[in-house]
Amino acid sequence: MRARLALLALCALPAAASAAIPGSDYQPHQSSQDFALELRLNFFKPEIDSAPGLKGTPYESTFGGDTHLGFGGEFDWQFLRNPHIGSIGLGVGVGRWSTTAKALNYVDLTATGDDTTLHLWQFAGLGVFRLEALASMGIPLVPFAKAGLGYTLWRSYGPDGTYTSRQPGGNRAIGGSYGFQWSAGLALLLDTFDPSSAKNLDEATGVNNTYLFVEYTDAALNAAMSGSALRVGGESLTGGLALEF
Repeated sequence: MRARLALLALCALPAAASAAIPGSDYQPHQSSQDFALELRLNFFKPEIDSAPGLKGTPYESTFGGDTHLGFGGEFDWQFLRNPHIGSIGLGVGVGRWSTTAKALNYVDLTATGDDTTLHLWQFAGLGVFRLEALASMGIPLVPFAKAGLGYTLWRSYGPDGTYTSRQPGGNRAIGGSYGFQWSAGLALLLDTFDPSSAKNLDEATGVNNTYLFVEYTDAALNAAMSGSALRVGGESLTGGLALEF
């Protein structure tokens, strides 16, 4: 009888140990996991006025000093991962940002009645590391870091759709700038709050994990393919939804 009780106690130890860790009943990655997709909203202001040798503050004088909202997405291939440590991947990001204000008269820099718009198309190729050690212990937080190359295609145009320039006969206000960028952020693993729904979602769609995240990015885009670069990089704060599948 004692032998049977001892055997039952030994069999119960793993379950008891699991129950001692909050959230440890959640078992992530039920299906295979190779990719991540992020849907992103970011607050951003380009650092155009920080260019060396620039006279005045043409960007702030035209568009003001406020940040504006942009949107985008990112797709990562997680080619190397350990569920108890984290994942290493390669990512591609794309975003769109714009702002509109009254154009300035090039002679006296007073506002005119016409609108002018600055559009940015933002692209990035990144290396991505996500630390999953805390999540594997039942703490639903995943720190992450990214670094790589960024490229932004920019253009400015007036109400009639034509590209604007600072003065008549000047260069067309269209170009591209590239450079290095890095990011650091923190993701909240939503699956741990409702493991049953997370498992059903995985079985139905193949989505392993769902996150809300916040991310800080600093992009130094100060080089151009030809001529001088318009400094359309800068600091930004991004939030969004991430899915791993």
